[in-house]
Amino acid sequence: MQKRSRQSRTGDESTSRVVGRSIDEIKLPPGTIIGAVVRGNDVMIANNNLRIEQGDHVIMFLTDKKFISDVERLFQPSPFFL
Repeated sequence: MQKRSRQSRTGDESTSRVVGRSIDEIKLPPGTIIGAVVRGNDVMIANNNLRIEQGDHVIMFLTDKKFISDVERLFQPSPFFL
C-alpha cells in the first residue's frame, strides 16, 4: 500500500471549512489523517483537540490518491467568498 502525503495551506475563518475547527470536527475522507500542523516556526503533532488556525500548513496522509480532490475541496475558499 502506497501512502502519499499532502500539505495544504488554510484560508481564514470566513472562507474555510476547516479554520477555527478542531481536528476531530473535520470530516476527512476514508484513509486520510492529519499528521501535523505547521504554525509559523512551530510543528505540532496532530491531536483531536488541536484547532486549525488561519495560515496553518496542514500535513495529511492519504492511503488512496483518489481522495486528493476531496481533501483539496476542504481547504478551498467557500463558493460564497467575494
